[in-house]
Amino acid sequence: MKEGSIGDAIGHYHRAIYGQWSGDPRSSHIETRFELADLLNREGSRDALLSELLPIELDVSNGGDSNRDEAVNAAGAAPQRDAGNIAMLRHLANLFVAAGSPSRAATILLDLLRTDSDDAGLHADEGEAEFALRNYDHAETQFRDAVRLDPSDAHAQHRLQLCDEILRLNPTSRGLSPSERYERSRDLVEYVRNDVNKCLGPNVPPDGQALMQAIDSAKRANITLEDSLAWAGRLWQLRKNECKQPISEDEQPAALVLAMPGNR
Repeated sequence: MKEGSIGDAIGHYHRAIYGQWSGDPRSSHIETRFELADLLNREGSRDALLSELLPIELDVSNGGDSNRDEAVNAAGAAPQRDAGNIAMLRHLANLFVAAGSPSRAATILLDLLRTDSDDAGLHADEGEAEFALRNYDHAETQFRDAVRLDPSDAHAQHRLQLCDEILRLNPTSRGLSPSERYERSRDLVEYVRNDVNKCLGPNVPPDGQALMQAIDSAKRANITLEDSLAWAGRLWQLRKNECKQPISEDEQPAALVLAMPGNR
């Protein structure tokens, strides 16, 4: 691996995982799988990473107990786990997020939170899993708990602010009245339009100018929520196509709102 021969390294890791170990073979297998998983994560090999994580999940999720049902008492309490097993499960959950399977991560972390609801790090990790699932309301709750329990966590504070802005901007958030949805959709159009103007200034191409003129004309008409979302989506596409600058932190809320299935 250090020589950069990643394919050879992966082959040796696999032979180590399935080879003969003295002492504690189960722990050695798990440790080696985690080393391989970390390597695949650094290489960005999401599919290969996921295939390595599934066997790890079987090994560590129950703390080595293959009979999990017996580990849960009659009152339904979660089984007790030692610190080492909890650390492995958190590591596993974060790797599941990296592998594009945040739902598995959320299941693991919520189970851990049943036994330790005062762990700020667990709440932050669960917030990341919910954020990856685009469950921004649940993510906001988890990040808020993380910040409450650990006010020094700057990353959780930043994520909390981002979730708040997404929820404030999203016209399809739950619990909104039809008029509130409509007003938010109009605000979203202006939000993205400002992004376009900031980035392109006077260099808006002719088709972009025509789009903005059409939006101005539409403001005087009785347009629908769907119309506004369509305008916002077209403006955002204009920004992505014509603006060479990367998406800024200020633009992230709009980008994430427009990427939500209900807003496309």
